[in-house]
Amino acid sequence: QHRLRHLRSISARNIVIKLPIHGDSLVDSLLETYFTLHTDSNSKGTYSSNAIIHCSHLKRNTVNPTWSSFEPTTLGQNLETATSSFVVRVWGGQGGRFYLLIEWSVDLSGLKYLGEQIRTSHHKPNTLLFGLVDGYYGANPDNDFHLNGTGNIYQILRLCLFIFYCRLCTLQKAIRQTEISVLNVRQMIEDKLQTTEKSLQQMAERESLKLRVKLLREELIHKHATIHKGTNTSCATCHLNSSRPLILYNIVLVCLFLRENLVKLKAQLNIRRRQLASELTHIYPIIELPSKEMLICSVRLANSESEEFYATDDETLSCSLGYACHLVHMISKVLELPLRYTMHPMGSRSTIMDFTIDKVADRDKEFPLHTKGKEKIHFFYGVFLLNKNIAQLRQCCGLGTPNLRNTLPNIKELLATKFRAR
Repeated sequence: QHRLRHLRSISARNIVIKLPIHGDSLVDSLLETYFTLHTDSNSKGTYSSNAIIHCSHLKRNTVNPTWSSFEPTTLGQNLETATSSFVVRVWGGQGGRFYLLIEWSVDLSGLKYLGEQIRTSHHKPNTLLFGLVDGYYGANPDNDFHLNGTGNIYQILRLCLFIFYCRLCTLQKAIRQTEISVLNVRQMIEDKLQTTEKSLQQMAERESLKLRVKLLREELIHKHATIHKGTNTSCATCHLNSSRPLILYNIVLVCLFLRENLVKLKAQLNIRRRQLASELTHIYPIIELPSKEMLICSVRLANSESEEFYATDDETLSCSLGYACHLVHMISKVLELPLRYTMHPMGSRSTIMDFTIDKVADRDKEFPLHTKGKEKIHFFYGVFLLNKNIAQLRQCCGLGTPNLRNTLPNIKELLATKFRAR
């Protein structure tokens, strides 16, 4: 809804001049005009503006002035700019003597939108145009906003009363039509209530039969659709079954071909594993002396927790355990079997990890396979984990491990049984 604060410009078109002017014609003289805004027809002006027209613009602008410098910020501080109703008075004259030319009582909500620009179409005498934020507005041709010098407000009141009278007549007519409709409906209800019980029963039986016939027809349509669907499904199944033996035969041939390839690949894999294990026995030879002592790479490694094991010096023990650790690690790689306890084969400084211990730092989960600078209990636990890994490899190959302490005998038996390595 438009308010006074939205007003940006005021333009007057086709002003009828009824005042004395100097000069032979209107073109030879200048007409000074300004306008005032009023909250009502008896108040003083709330805003005023003077505009002097030069000779070069006299022909076109004298009777069609436009005030485009109007800004709501120039109004008084105590003025209510939210109002939409006010009075516009346009004054004109010469030599400091001005007369009232136009007086309009305006309600911005009742104006008609004219466009974003002022068109040069024909305007009525003493017409005012209002420039708002979204375009230009003017008086509706059906309404008259003019106030003559004597303040003829009664025309507007008569117009409003006429509009209210028309609306009242329309409402009375609508009420009368509604009353007639109510009477017709009441008569129809009374006519229907006068029907006998027998006719009502016959009508009820007829509607029941119609409903039953309708339901039977719907069920028949549904049955036909079900039969048609079943027939199509049966035909599709028969067609599929006719071609299925050929498909199954082709699948069997593919399976046989793949199984043969799998057997060949397994045989080749076993041969390759046997070759790698044979090479490992050449890299890390395990020899049993007549005295029942076991050597790996010519280094003696007695069974753990035996007297010979405790009597072996630290360097020999660390070196032989490093060889055994590396050999077990390589066997797990050949078998593609991840060990339960991860090993780090680093020669005589090999270590083994136990990640199954909870609430312990990672550095405390590493156990040495050498005794230099390490605690004996950690060393013995590392040897135990190494023997557990050997038992895991043997179990994977289908071999039992009666004694975990026989480190080298268990490895040699694994190589001889699984890979037929000497």
